[in-house]
Amino acid sequence: MDVGDIMPLHAGSAGRVLLAWNTDLAERVYGSGLRSITNQTITDVASLDAAVAKTRADGFAITTGERVSGASGLSVPIFGPQAELYGALTVMGPTMRMPYDVCASWIEPVIAAAAEGTRLIGGSLPSETVPIS
Repeated sequence: MDVGDIMPLHAGSAGRVLLAWNTDLAERVYGSGLRSITNQTITDVASLDAAVAKTRADGFAITTGERVSGASGLSVPIFGPQAELYGALTVMGPTMRMPYDVCASWIEPVIAAAAEGTRLIGGSLPSETVPIS
């Protein structure tokens, strides 16, 4: 990926987080056609919807090879003052250094960092989401 590249939201952990906490956006993306970027990109609306629902239930997303072949990402939401989604905090890197189990071992620290980011911008966590250990 290059700085400034515009990528579709249905691929990758950050997009998954954005879709999980913005249902209007998710509906628009589901209806826009889910093109394949890599051989791991989800292109079926039902499968993407299930992945988005899991992301919301878990409070984070981990993906491997969906946006960039050979890259993994771990993303967590950041919220604004009314507990509205502001963005996603993402750690992304080569899958050979960040296989799923390594990403999974970083879940708690990345959730904690996103919670701190939310706090620093005067945000608040939604009461029904983002499990914090």
